[in-house]
Amino acid sequence: MNPENKKRHALHEAGHSTIAIMLNVLFTTTDIYDREVDIHGTTKIIVREDMTIDQKRNAVYAMLAGGFATGEDASNEKGVAKDYQEARNIIANIIMKGITSDTATMLNIEDYLKECEGETKKLVVKYNKFIEAVADELLIKRELSRDQVEEFINKMPKD
Repeated sequence: MNPENKKRHALHEAGHSTIAIMLNVLFTTTDIYDREVDIHGTTKIIVREDMTIDQKRNAVYAMLAGGFATGEDASNEKGVAKDYQEARNIIANIIMKGITSDTATMLNIEDYLKECEGETKKLVVKYNKFIEAVADELLIKRELSRDQVEEFINKMPKD
């Protein structure tokens, strides 16, 4: 497997997990693993019905952060497109559950998504050194629990 491709996947998953830690979003584990022809990764963001609007919005940021951590475009990357669909589902839930006064139209979902993209980009830039470090740790260990990612980040200098 191409080392650059492995690093890209590690950055993608580290983007999800690092932003999740920084915003106190729940996830189970983050991992990367080799398949026959390529590498794959997962970070399972947890979204529950009883979460507040801010918690759900933070989950959207964590969901979108993977692609922004690697500079990937949702239109040409299968994994990023899946992340965007999950983000749209969370946003639809926010709107449809009456947590906001918006009506549940695709236009409103896409507008909300655009706002979240802008904020996510800022978060990825702000926490980039942590994303890079978690990606390197993920390349070594291949799987990290939420507690391990949090402990790793907390040990890093905050300057």
